[in-house]
Amino acid sequence: MLSGKQPFNIFTRGGRSGYKPLIAVPLTDSDVEAVQSLEGAHIAELRLDMFSSLNRLLDSYYVDHIISTCKEKFGLPVLATCRAKEEGGSHYVPDSSRKDILISASHKADAIDVEINSAIAPLVVSALRASTAKTVTDTSAAVTDTAAVVTDTAATIVLSYHDFEKTPQMSTLIEVYEKGKSLGADIIKIAAMARTMDDLRVLTRFILDHSGSGINDIVVIAMGEMAMSSRLFFPLIGSLFTFASLNTRTAPGQLSLEDVTKFF
Repeated sequence: MLSGKQPFNIFTRGGRSGYKPLIAVPLTDSDVEAVQSLEGAHIAELRLDMFSSLNRLLDSYYVDHIISTCKEKFGLPVLATCRAKEEGGSHYVPDSSRKDILISASHKADAIDVEINSAIAPLVVSALRASTAKTVTDTSAAVTDTAAVVTDTAATIVLSYHDFEKTPQMSTLIEVYEKGKSLGADIIKIAAMARTMDDLRVLTRFILDHSGSGINDIVVIAMGEMAMSSRLFFPLIGSLFTFASLNTRTAPGQLSLEDVTKFF
């Protein structure tokens, strides 16, 4: 699944052991074509919902081409998402189409991100797990380490939750986390608007209580201008990676790649 240029991939078996804070950079299809370097980044987040046109988003051959170009050009693992409009997506895409887009993208991307509360989350997870099971069955005669095959041939599943208005109560965050686990997430991502110091305390406590608990890793993002410092602090206390912008700022308070690489 990885190109020869990729020396490290957080989405593969063993890739998250002993990690240091990592940086994901959101990209559109136009960015992939125009940008020459992602120096300092560790993950390319491909925002399919922000593609230059809806027709291109719905063209599976074009999506495959952009994912392949991204991996070959930058030598980074690709996290692909087609964000729902109600959780910050750009184009409105019906759930049935988003499901097909994400499942198709999973054959090229290293990880797929779908919203925990979306109707398609169980369907996408089921399809990706079924694809993994088929891979194991097809290669079982020649494979002795089944776990390696499962992890290295299937896209990692990131299940995400976004609240652009507020930081939910701790009980809600725990419910989201438990739902993500029950659906079969490899990584659970929570992004919430932080307007007060109490909001930042809640998210900090959540990270400390849940990072490294079992097989699930977490990514926690505090959005908003007052939470900018948390984009550097949260990865240091257990959030798996942070996001930094290149040409496409995808959330309030997102720092630039140039700024973040001064610290990580």
